[in-house]
Amino acid sequence: MVDYAGKLRANPKIILKETRELLKNSNNNAEDNKILQQLETLIEEKIQKIQDENGIRLISKFNKQLNLLIQQNDTPYIYEKLGSRFTDFYIDEFQDTSELQWNNLIPLISNSIHSESHDGLKGSLLIVGDPKQSIYRWRGGKFNQFINLIYGQTNPFHFKPDTEKIDSNFRSSREIINFNSDFFTYLSNHLELDIYDSDDLNFKQESNKKEVGHVSITSCESEIFYSKIKTEILDILDRGYEPNEIAILVRFNKHAKDLIENINSSKFNLISSEVLQITSSKKIQFLISILKLSKSKNDYSERKRVIDFLFKHNYFGNNYENLNKCFHINLSRTDIIDFFRNISNQKFDFKYFTSLNILDAVKYCIDNFHININDAYLYAFIDDIFEFIESHDDSISSYIEYWEKKSDSIHLNIPEHRDSIVISTIHKAKGLEFPFVIVPIYNDRINDNRNADPIWLYEPFKSLSLIHI
Repeated sequence: MVDYAGKLRANPKIILKETRELLKNSNNNAEDNKILQQLETLIEEKIQKIQDENGIRLISKFNKQLNLLIQQNDTPYIYEKLGSRFTDFYIDEFQDTSELQWNNLIPLISNSIHSESHDGLKGSLLIVGDPKQSIYRWRGGKFNQFINLIYGQTNPFHFKPDTEKIDSNFRSSREIINFNSDFFTYLSNHLELDIYDSDDLNFKQESNKKEVGHVSITSCESEIFYSKIKTEILDILDRGYEPNEIAILVRFNKHAKDLIENINSSKFNLISSEVLQITSSKKIQFLISILKLSKSKNDYSERKRVIDFLFKHNYFGNNYENLNKCFHINLSRTDIIDFFRNISNQKFDFKYFTSLNILDAVKYCIDNFHININDAYLYAFIDDIFEFIESHDDSISSYIEYWEKKSDSIHLNIPEHRDSIVISTIHKAKGLEFPFVIVPIYNDRINDNRNADPIWLYEPFKSLSLIHI
């Protein structure tokens, strides 16, 4: 068996990539498990060492560690101290509280509400939430525990709670509330599940707003999907509203990019914070791939990205009949120096390139591969490099290390404007409010992630060898 433990210590990033490729093409479950066990042990050891040296704990593991502490003691010391200081508790958005978080809170709350203070007063617990608004189940939120509390099916305390339903909605207009009430009532009745009873879940509410509101659902063929959205937007603008009063909500970031690429108008712009990330630019991806090759010379995935960009931007002219032919000729296992000579018509000097600082290295790439510099993403990229070298080492390797940690936070600096329509994912839009909201529904299946990289799971999936998330 390959000594993956030793290789991981020497170069963790490369070995993790190699392991992923190996597991994709392997049918030897016993060998795979040994490899994974080696990797898992070493990663856990490294993480634990970092935590111990810095006196920190990962938030992702804190709830589990706290839960283990609680299980070992009837009333942990820290809870006794907190319970004597805090007597009244308020938990908001309870539908998004994970089971582990709730179990961690129960001992603390019990200590307060089951005991009396010196003046004879008991503590209290106020839980507020709406099971219908549970959108964080992917992050551990378990709305069923809220429903079970409402029904009285589970109760960790020794008294019956008082349940109050709020029938007034202070956020939405009448027609929107009526639509949601009718829609959820229809679903709950047709699902024939007692736990989704419309009366108990308070589907019927009254609006406190004067505005009537409006809801419409339109079906259309895929050929006119984008033009239909554009028509809806123009209709709203023709009624005297501004573009910044409109929001478009999508399920995935890729849908935001699709809308921006396929809907064009002189009357409005479409913007999205995800699309404004400079990592979304193909030019920036190309330049970063070249910079990464200065460190990982045999990384063929980065070599492939370089060739793909150059071919699609017609850098090679008519030298290759198709992209596959271009890959076949240029991705042969040649030395990195020869690789760059081959794709640049002998112009790109790799040794000279690696001797440059980060700013000059980027300029060298731009000049050699004739990159058009009149590009907002490129300006933002250069600005970020200038900011970086003011307080850091100006080497290529230092910037790449920084890039791998911070690239997702580097955006185009475009100020909000009344001509711009915001596109946001549903999760990021929670709590926001717009006069008009458009929700394009794509044909994707709800759980259609068949192209995602496989993720290995353990508890409670030990019986499964590999599943797609």
